[in-house]
Amino acid sequence: MHVNKRSIRIVFLAASVLLSNLIATEGFAVPRLRSSHGHVTTKVYNSGSASAEDSTNDFQSESRETKESVSKASAKSKTEMLYFAIPALGIFLASPLLSNIDNAFVGKTVGTVGLAALSPATICTDQMLYLFSFLSRATTGIVSRAYSSKETEEERIAAARDSASTPLTFAIMSGILLSFFYAICTPKMLMLLNVEPALRPAAASYVYWRGAIATFALVQSVCLSTLLATQDVITPLKIVSLAAVVNIVG
Repeated sequence: MHVNKRSIRIVFLAASVLLSNLIATEGFAVPRLRSSHGHVTTKVYNSGSASAEDSTNDFQSESRETKESVSKASAKSKTEMLYFAIPALGIFLASPLLSNIDNAFVGKTVGTVGLAALSPATICTDQMLYLFSFLSRATTGIVSRAYSSKETEEERIAAARDSASTPLTFAIMSGILLSFFYAICTPKMLMLLNVEPALRPAAASYVYWRGAIATFALVQSVCLSTLLATQDVITPLKIVSLAAVVNIVG
């Protein structure tokens, strides 16, 4: 049987129309006629493509909201960091400030001899206390981990108090031992530093006074680190400022 080309084209055209109708009923897009501008347009027959377009719009909207939330969180984080860093800077500047106050009063009341004796005396006291600087670092880490592991504020405070008890006990014991060390070994230390004999009485007097309060100095360091670990910078700043005022007045 002979089949001409025209019949084949008619069969293929009918099959294409039928296939197009089936695709349209399943929710796909079918090509339409060319528009007046010469471009091929597409028509959507059900909600399948509309849902995809809505999903795309929702994704873009969520992406913009995510970027905005990240930007706001970053700005808030920087603000909180400044609120924490500026008072903390004042706390750590208090120690050199108190030392300068001591130097000013010693120079005014005692004179050059007192200032000369103050140099080896501060070496004996400050350098020994620097050996215990690990207490403040360790306290900050221990308390901050315990504080952040709880949910409610009451539980956080209790956890911080419990975790700070061990460093505080160690600071008290170390301070007592350090006070006895200053009371017994101060003349020997000044001799090892080759301090002039005329300066040793004034230097020893300063070391004795600083050694007597070594326990309080170490306890203060642990307490300040505990407060900083709980993100409280205002209370330590008030304490240090009060200590500076008392030092000036006294």
